[in-house]
Amino acid sequence: MKNKTKKIKLNKITTIILVMAFAVVGTYLLTASEAATANASLSITPSSGNYSINSNVALAIYENSGSQEVSTVDVTLTYDANKLEFVSVDNNGGPFDRVFENSGGNGTVKLVVSKFGGSVINNQKVGNLVFKAKAGSGSTAVQFGSESKIVTFAATPENVWNGNTTGASFNFTTPDTTNPSVTFVSPTNGYVAVGIVPIQVSVQDDGQISKVEFWVNGSKVHTSTQSPYSYNWDSTQLSDRSNVPILVKAFDSASPTPNEGSKSITISIKNSKPNLVISSLVVSPENPKAGDQVTITAKVRNSGSDNIASGVSISNLFKLDSSNLNNPLTISGLNLNTEKTITTNWTATRGSHTITAVADQNNTIVEANESDNQSSKTIKVYKQADANDDNKVDAEDLAIFAFNYGKPGVKTFADGDYNGDGTVDTYDVAILSFNWGK
Repeated sequence: MKNKTKKIKLNKITTIILVMAFAVVGTYLLTASEAATANASLSITPSSGNYSINSNVALAIYENSGSQEVSTVDVTLTYDANKLEFVSVDNNGGPFDRVFENSGGNGTVKLVVSKFGGSVINNQKVGNLVFKAKAGSGSTAVQFGSESKIVTFAATPENVWNGNTTGASFNFTTPDTTNPSVTFVSPTNGYVAVGIVPIQVSVQDDGQISKVEFWVNGSKVHTSTQSPYSYNWDSTQLSDRSNVPILVKAFDSASPTPNEGSKSITISIKNSKPNLVISSLVVSPENPKAGDQVTITAKVRNSGSDNIASGVSISNLFKLDSSNLNNPLTISGLNLNTEKTITTNWTATRGSHTITAVADQNNTIVEANESDNQSSKTIKVYKQADANDDNKVDAEDLAIFAFNYGKPGVKTFADGDYNGDGTVDTYDVAILSFNWGK
């Protein structure tokens, strides 16, 4: 009897405990399910926007309960499945650390999240939602369903929340997928560059051009943002070579990814050039007399930075005062730092003359310097035995001769040294006698 009495007492105690527990739980569930706040709100960020077809529409879901504590948010969203394709929904980046449901498709998205062991207040992120804009331009909306809830633990339960939602609306446009068209205005393909190269292109596009990039030999050298799209490139930055690529890229303002069009050509760089100079000019005899046969010799030298190939004709000539002394004298090719000799003859005439040697007189060779192709020498030609240069051999010349006859020191023609040996002697007497009175 005692054991039976103990069992009855134990069962009564257990029953009382269970009843009390269910009562507490029931009160909790009732409070949790109904203690929503009329001031709470749900919203989507961004609430509007323009998107290209096939681009992603990334959204964030927020709740705002003010000062009331929130533990659970139950979100239902509706959308037009003909305009939007569901991609994903999650709770990343927010304070709600438990996910009870996250699904989407066929026009509905569901996200149920909770904050275990605590609650949140004010404006908080609920989760992230991603759609993809489907083909076909137009507009569409994403709205909260009426079954969406924000559950709080208020001391005094209020009416179940059923409003204060802000959805979102979006516009879609067909994306611009047309690449800009680039055409070279200058230079042309195969162009041989010397010094500054003017690069210019024309660009056509169905939208707006945001920028044009100029690339030379694999390096970007300039960016232009407005027409005319041009750049003056200094080819001396590279050594002489062939097949140097020039690439021009044009970008339009399409969003989110600009379209790119390009065009390329190749050029050659030829900045090294020969340079022809007269390295020496010799007149022999150096002080000719009228009637003497004079040999004029000059050396043509390539002092530039490039060879003149064998077989390339270089035309040269000599000038006497302002007239050509001979027909052009042609040499074939001339390597760097080498020289060739040209020669002509002339029968000396009385007077002062300027003899000039000219290399490449027609400027057919492209040179580093076109202004240093000649060299000149001035000579004085006397009449034989005419020491005072009055164009006659007479007593005045005899007096000059007699005054300097046999005297030491180097003598000149004007001193009576008619044969040019540096002395006035009997040889000069013979010359004076031969030309007397002429």
